[in-house]
Amino acid sequence: MKYFFSPLNGSYFINKDSFIIFSVQALLGIEVARIKISPTEVVILDRFKKQALFINYHTFVSKYV
Repeated sequence: MKYFFSPLNGSYFINKDSFIIFSVQALLGIEVARIKISPTEVVILDRFKKQALFINYHTFVSKYV
């Protein structure tokens, strides 16, 4: 059996009936990515590559889920 070590940690914040935010941190607590999911859109911020992706929620679900 192989064990996978990931140096990533995460946290989340839920605002009921509004949005969910996931934050992914690398070593030393440096934020690498943030994902905000709301009823209308999904926003993915890649802080490592300094890119942002804005996508409609229904398009996101049909394409990635």
